[in-house]
Amino acid sequence: MPVIGQVAAPEGRNGRISLRMRAGGLLLLTFLPACLLAPRSSEAQELSVLLGRLETVRSSHSARAWQVDFRNGFGKYFAVSGAYLNEGHTPGHKRDGLTAQVWGRIPLFHQRASLDLGVGPYRYYDTRPLPGGGYVDAHGWAAIYSLTGTYHTDSPWFFRLALNRIDLSREEDTNTYMVGLGYHLWEEPYRAPGRSPEPPTDYVTHNELSALLGQTVVNSFQDQRGLAGALEFRKGIARNIDWTLTWLNEGNEKVIRRNGLASQLWLVDDYLDRRVDLGVGAGAYYFVDRKRAPIPGQEGRSDLAGLLSTTASYRFGGSWSARFLWNRVVSSSNTDTDIFLFGIGYRWRD
Repeated sequence: MPVIGQVAAPEGRNGRISLRMRAGGLLLLTFLPACLLAPRSSEAQELSVLLGRLETVRSSHSARAWQVDFRNGFGKYFAVSGAYLNEGHTPGHKRDGLTAQVWGRIPLFHQRASLDLGVGPYRYYDTRPLPGGGYVDAHGWAAIYSLTGTYHTDSPWFFRLALNRIDLSREEDTNTYMVGLGYHLWEEPYRAPGRSPEPPTDYVTHNELSALLGQTVVNSFQDQRGLAGALEFRKGIARNIDWTLTWLNEGNEKVIRRNGLASQLWLVDDYLDRRVDLGVGAGAYYFVDRKRAPIPGQEGRSDLAGLLSTTASYRFGGSWSARFLWNRVVSSSNTDTDIFLFGIGYRWRD
């Protein structure tokens, strides 16, 4: 598998996706998760999973698409959201990404339903083939415009239809059409939209040590897979903020032989009588790559990569919890990977 230089993110049509758009996108992707995990000021937190189809606008190709969306309402008419969108595999592209959006809401039928309009930046990660063989992991920014319709039941569950338009630069614009199911993330008992829970006063996490095993998937067209493992120390440093120090082992010689230390900051919150925790994290990953040749200009095989992550945990005992981690390693050498990990953690207070 060749190691090739990273492709720079393309500019937009007539400057549509400008440096200002990129800077604004970075600001939104940093700020909006804090809004999503701020229960003191929010009206409702919603988690939904949607499945459907993607269509390319100019070439009329189609593929399966899916999305996980975390949305936080502020009153009746506004909301913010953070989402992961997988656009499937179309000729010449295998793309997914992260988005943060601001929403305007139109309540319908005595708030039984709503029609929402959203807009925001989309940070995409696209695996593309190269002439003569090989591939490149291209990173870039786009604009995303969305329309959703939601029907709320008498329980915490709701149904949602979604349409996304992704406006790319010098690339194939896409439309996604999806339907899915969601859940209002209140502590029990369920509270209808418009009623806020009392804010908790304790940390989500104090101290936790977790051992995890799972799988590494290389972001190539072959999707090479290998065994992965991690040992994570997690510490709550504020009510909704965790810090982690993690040793990662990404795989074996046939896939990617990379391991090292990662440090991240997390925005976290707990739900369902504090049994379920959700969080998003970002940080740096210092690794040693024992499979590929040293990077030109460097004597060793070590390098620094970005790390974006999500996590969910379930407490099944006074001190024990089961944890899921998804890590996206964002490299500068076309060796992006996804690491999916499951494990057991032990918690204690200082």
